[in-house]
Amino acid sequence: MKSLLLNNDMEPLAFISDRRAMRLLFKEKVEVICGWADVNYYSAHGFIELPAVIRLKYRITRNAIKRAFSRGAVFKRDGFCCQYCSRSLSTKQITLDHIIPVSKGGVSSFDNCVASCGECNIRKGAKLLHEIGMKLLKKPETPEGYLVVSSHLDEWHKMWDIFIRNN
Repeated sequence: MKSLLLNNDMEPLAFISDRRAMRLLFKEKVEVICGWADVNYYSAHGFIELPAVIRLKYRITRNAIKRAFSRGAVFKRDGFCCQYCSRSLSTKQITLDHIIPVSKGGVSSFDNCVASCGECNIRKGAKLLHEIGMKLLKKPETPEGYLVVSSHLDEWHKMWDIFIRNN
């Protein structure tokens, strides 16, 4: 089970392991907003409910936290939709396309990668957009706010919906 870690202004920071959540709790660096029902840890103080949402007692400057690039985050940002033909895609159909191909010096970043269907990705190949006459639906950017890719989570706690903006 994971815990959602919030900044002291209630801004989501990260999902953390139950072990890290308990360590922060015992060090009195966080306060528990809500817990997982029926998931308890035994300590010297007795049984403690595993926190589902915890809030830091101090503020962390958000610009100190770099958003990690991932395929899943790109797919979520693009709404699981091909950025060339606008086709809605399942997780089995979706591919990641580098706008500037890696073979031409392109890097894996939010600004250079988009969700694509297999057909558009194959059609584009290792060419630049202007070479093949393709256009993007929208310019790719680093996502604003907190972006949740929930495939790595065992379970979703209903209280997370309050703090996480799911586009």
